[in-house]
Amino acid sequence: EQFVPVSEYLKVAWRRRYLIVLITAAIVSATMIKLVFYTQKTYRAEGAFIVRPRASGSTYLAMSLLAGSSISSSMNASGGGYDIPTLLRSRLLTEKTLEKPSLRERFNSEYRVKFSEKDLVKKVMESVSVDSSRMTTISVFYIDKNPRFAADMANLFMDTLSENLVSLSNSDALKKTAYLQAQIRKK
Repeated sequence: EQFVPVSEYLKVAWRRRYLIVLITAAIVSATMIKLVFYTQKTYRAEGAFIVRPRASGSTYLAMSLLAGSSISSSMNASGGGYDIPTLLRSRLLTEKTLEKPSLRERFNSEYRVKFSEKDLVKKVMESVSVDSSRMTTISVFYIDKNPRFAADMANLFMDTLSENLVSLSNSDALKKTAYLQAQIRKK
């Protein structure tokens, strides 16, 4: 085997420098054109739960919606036994969100496609992400090509979650009350 010094490779590259520059410029130009003209812009809207500890040591959950309103509940950060990030990612919450009036029609007109039930739920679940990495905040993000639609969907998820947390806490309270009443009757 024959050893070829690096200087020989550099000489060949120097002789072909215009070809190398031309090929590099063509690749960069093609990439720029694709990014500028053919990549669809997406927008990310956020809704957040702010979790604050109470003086008594239990946790206070305040829901801050994008609109700035807040709803309070006496549940802990996991929603009184419910894992909020998992609930936000759940198919159940997505389906309940899609039950809102005229949302399906808006989705179909926004995308100019008639979605089946299964495809619509899948599309929404792909567009939702949840971040619970910050200690006092649980955020839900919705990604869409229309910024207004993304914001509306993030707000809708917050509203649906708050409605479901209230109904879940009410059903838990009813179960606990029934259990305590049964225990009192036994004695």
